[in-house]
Amino acid sequence: MKTIPPTRQLPEGYRLTYSLYLKADKSAVLWMQVATIPAFILSAWFFAWLVLEFRADAIRDIGRFNNLALLLGLVAVNFVVLVVHELAHGLFIWFFTRHRPIYGWHWFYAYAGAPDWYFDKLRYIVIALAPLVMISAIGIVLILVSPAPVVLFLLGITIFNATGAVGDLWLVLKSLFEPEDVLIRDTGDGFEFYQRG
Repeated sequence: MKTIPPTRQLPEGYRLTYSLYLKADKSAVLWMQVATIPAFILSAWFFAWLVLEFRADAIRDIGRFNNLALLLGLVAVNFVVLVVHELAHGLFIWFFTRHRPIYGWHWFYAYAGAPDWYFDKLRYIVIALAPLVMISAIGIVLILVSPAPVVLFLLGITIFNATGAVGDLWLVLKSLFEPEDVLIRDTGDGFEFYQRG
């Protein structure tokens, strides 16, 4: 896969071929929200299987929590996941550019972006997949070695993180079908694809 260093200047001969701005395109946000349903089912099945297979002792601890505690725990987990997920994107934006990314929040999504930068396909795929890969891998290791009460918290983190990666996976899929020399600009709540010609 051809790599082009991240740049702040769009190279000569490139033109905008695709754009998506989530604030303006409510249907895209709606479709991403709908897509989280099968993503939630699949990730819940996988991570729950992992816990049942290797940490069945943690399931016995569910009865120790009352419904309010479980509900508050889910809210806390969701907030933690949003923050850590976007920080993982931001970490790789910073790694590739050595510049601070932007962060933001809109009603149904949070984001990290680099509106002043154009990324090649490979680097953009790494940025997009970073939270899913890193948090899932760390979560799986911690599920296997943590005390039983912590396992349920980690289970929630891994499930919500994988569910929240739907938009990232869609962008990775789109990127894979783009030409090798495509450049991608991530505005935070929008995406622009540029090609030669």
